Amino acid sequence: SRDWSSDVCSSDLSGVKTLLKIILSDRKFSDSLETPSSSGKMFIELKTEDVKNEFKSSFRISTYKYDKHDWQDINQCVDPKLMDVIVKSVCCFANGKGGNLIIGKRDNGEIFGIEPDMESLPSKHTGEKSTDKFELTIVNHLNSKIRNSEHLVSEIKISYETESESKKQICILKIPPSKKPIFTNDGKFYVRTGTECRELNSEQSNSYISSRDRKSTRLNSSHVKRS
Repeated sequence: SRDWSSDVCSSDLSGVKTLLKIILSDRKFSDSLETPSSSGKMFIELKTEDVKNEFKSSFRISTYKYDKHDWQDINQCVDPKLMDVIVKSVCCFANGKGGNLIIGKRDNGEIFGIEPDMESLPSKHTGEKSTDKFELTIVNHLNSKIRNSEHLVSEIKISYETESESKKQICILKIPPSKKPIFTNDGKFYVRTGTECRELNSEQSNSYISSRDRKSTRLNSSHVKRS
């Protein structure tokens, strides 16, 4: 059969190397989306990111602005661009073997919490903080930014953990591997390699998708034979 790498432009050697790295890295991913341990609190305790776990300080609050403490209203710290970073990370995990997106943790593992996010969301009652509204905002944004998102977003499991001392909450999005390629509404295709999220061009994404389809066909064939 034709080798998948032959579909990539031969003159783009760096592109081939990048795609090889992504494919090889993808094979190392676990097929399951189990929590790091059975304690139920391990996401709170995680200090570093890895191939299955990614930290995001918040959904839409700029920690840079927040940490300056010179704002009068929490909405002054809102950065809508951060919401699209969440979309990108979800697509990365979905196009690979799945993973856990942990919102409310800084890159160094420190708990920032989702409380500033919840406070920034419109509410009928002053000071009201609702995980329901927070969750609905995330789901609606994913649906609005991911092409044909219904089959993916409905399968994402959302849960919360609370740090015992500070009482700050984090939100965990458990993203399953998608059976279909996941593109953003503007046609971008992202994959995760190691702890990084990369955008593939059209040739690379077509090759990556073809490779996944062939691997899936072989696995299904093998399962049928064993059955």
